[in-house]
Amino acid sequence: MKFILVALMTLSASASIINSTFEARHNDKIIDAIINNCNVMKDLTLVSTKKVKVVIDQGIVDYKFISTFTGKQRYDQNMFDHYEITIESWLYDGYDQETKKANWYNVESVKCEMTAEMQ
Repeated sequence: MKFILVALMTLSASASIINSTFEARHNDKIIDAIINNCNVMKDLTLVSTKKVKVVIDQGIVDYKFISTFTGKQRYDQNMFDHYEITIESWLYDGYDQETKKANWYNVESVKCEMTAEMQ
């Protein structure tokens, strides 16, 4: 039982993005996509983001985000693999049926690349 509690505390502690300027729903989608495509990351940090306005029609405006993150995964006691993660995500002008709020987020692609170890 103690192991499960420790595992849950570790997961919840690492499930945040340092320096994020995104809305909480957007952060949650990004974290889920990273966990599903790259695994759980420690010290997940937003390095840069580019926001592109996409005008659809009749006043509908969507936004595309191209964001770069860094993170690390423990592979031994105090040794980590370091990653650069590039994510393409969207904010759509519409109604989110899941959260019952205006606008909804989608992560279109996730690219994880191991980088040289940072000290």
